[in-house]
Amino acid sequence: MALKLDMEKAYDRIEWDFLLSCLQQLGFHDKWIQWIKECISTVSYSVIINNEPCGFFKPTRGLRQGDPLSPYLFILCMDVLARRLHEQSLNPKSGIGIKIAPSVSRIPCLLFADDCLVFCKASAQTCHKLKEILDCFCAQSGQLINFQKSSIVFSKNTRSSDKHVVGGIFNIPHSSSLGKYLGCPLFHGRPSPELFQNLPAKSLAKLSNWKMKCFSKAGRVVLIQSNLEALPVHAMQCYKLPGKITDHLDRINRDFFWKQSHTGKGMPLVAWDKVCQPKQLGGLGLRKTAAVNTAFLAKLGWKILTQPENFWVQHMRAKYGSPECFFALSAKRTDSWVWKCLLRIRPFLKQGLRWKVGNGSSINFWSDVWCADDSIVTMLDLDPSNLPEANMKVSAFITTDKQWDTIKLRHYVPDSIVQHIQGIPLPYTDVGDSFCWGYTGSGDFSTKSATWQAHENIGRNRTSWQFKWIWKLDIMPKVKIFLWQLCHKALPSRGTLLRRGIQLDPLCPACNSEIEDTDHIFLHCPMAQKVWELAVTHQWIPTLPFAHAGSSLQEELHVLSLNRFPRLSRIVILLWSIWKSRNALIFRNDIPTPMGTLLRAKRNWAEWTLRMASSSLPSSIPSYHQ
Repeated sequence: MALKLDMEKAYDRIEWDFLLSCLQQLGFHDKWIQWIKECISTVSYSVIINNEPCGFFKPTRGLRQGDPLSPYLFILCMDVLARRLHEQSLNPKSGIGIKIAPSVSRIPCLLFADDCLVFCKASAQTCHKLKEILDCFCAQSGQLINFQKSSIVFSKNTRSSDKHVVGGIFNIPHSSSLGKYLGCPLFHGRPSPELFQNLPAKSLAKLSNWKMKCFSKAGRVVLIQSNLEALPVHAMQCYKLPGKITDHLDRINRDFFWKQSHTGKGMPLVAWDKVCQPKQLGGLGLRKTAAVNTAFLAKLGWKILTQPENFWVQHMRAKYGSPECFFALSAKRTDSWVWKCLLRIRPFLKQGLRWKVGNGSSINFWSDVWCADDSIVTMLDLDPSNLPEANMKVSAFITTDKQWDTIKLRHYVPDSIVQHIQGIPLPYTDVGDSFCWGYTGSGDFSTKSATWQAHENIGRNRTSWQFKWIWKLDIMPKVKIFLWQLCHKALPSRGTLLRRGIQLDPLCPACNSEIEDTDHIFLHCPMAQKVWELAVTHQWIPTLPFAHAGSSLQEELHVLSLNRFPRLSRIVILLWSIWKSRNALIFRNDIPTPMGTLLRAKRNWAEWTLRMASSSLPSSIPSYHQ
């Protein structure tokens, strides 16, 4: 059975004498213990009555919540309970603890601060012993178990009579599920989408407190990355979320980025697949939820392969098999959902492994990545189900004198691959094969690299976006997002909206002579041309920047970047100011003037320059094109 305990006012009830005794038993120096005593015993509190503090009083026990030292001190106190339960679990007849495999020790409890989960046999003798341990600990430490909020879950094989006896000993109600532990739901079998419905609900609750009209698109990107994307991270590190949940979370992020209000309709002008790409590839660095989930599961798989000393890894290896056979194991009906999810991401994990040849006995010749950035099966476009000697190892092609058997290699692969294999050095001694993570320079696994590899819309050999220079400009973030939309031809001009099926007058509202598209707004409209001429006259930019007739604005900007045109940042801010004047004309009927447009650009440039000059934080991104 599993017993989930709820500690009532856990921090406030810690006895100081018990804490100091724990520190002394753990071997802390007397001077350090005295410092801790001063920290916890010199506290004073005041009660506010009618908005005024009335006197002070001093506590005699408890730790202050919010103090960065308090969690560590509390954990040291709870460690006493963990040690006592562990001592009892070493005795097989005690019944305390649970074994998930015969070759590993029992797990008596799972403790994280005041979240306590205890495992034991559902018998009267064991439960009396466990209650005795809990009562002794509570009497010494000052803790108090809230049995009304605690719960017990029994295994399927537990008899009804034993359930009644155990429930009477602890006076805790029997439950069919433990609910949540550390914020994650505990369940049996395959989870349903309803089990994780709280994740979209949390995101929507966050949005309800945000005024969407007050945020620029740059601000929305920051909020998505720092808040909305972070909310489901804890659950995604443990489970594979259902597709309905990940799609719902992505839809919430997309709507928040494009919509102007909670109830209004937004028009996504750039595909979400393109938005969720690295900035160097033309995206905004946002991440799809399913890809992040895959990366976290790959991290667990990487732990199984590389961290044998990890407590969780030891138990998973003992229950399901050693890491040597991890890629060959088959899923069983009785396997846990977490393990089944790990088995499903094995192809992705295997794709990221890069093998270093030792004796070659651990490397599959066909399917492992060891001689290039792809497996031989992928390079030769072979059918995995129709391979000659599919389980053949690389060691079969290494001679006794530690040389490559080129004659045998030519029987299986073409000369181009044979020549590449010959360039791989072989050790002179019998050294085992080793592997690393192929998507980082250090060879260590990183969730960031795995996340981008998990995005299905990102190819492995994608060329960089030609406009990636926009992220190095020294301009406001909201202007960078504006320029990003412009380079993707995704500004909501009248011509663009007409092509997307919105019925409206496509003529330019400033001149009423041509269809309003991006090139017309910024290059051909008489009002825009006067702005550029005025900027040159006032010596804010050296020359007219767009001199190639027939070229699009995007092509012109790319040429300016390649030629390192001086004052490119000012040109971009002037483009943004022209766009603001256009919007003011459409939505507020404010007649734009070339001088007003130029002055707005100058003012915004000056404000940004002063703000950056007064900032004490150094810029993490080098800037150019001043």
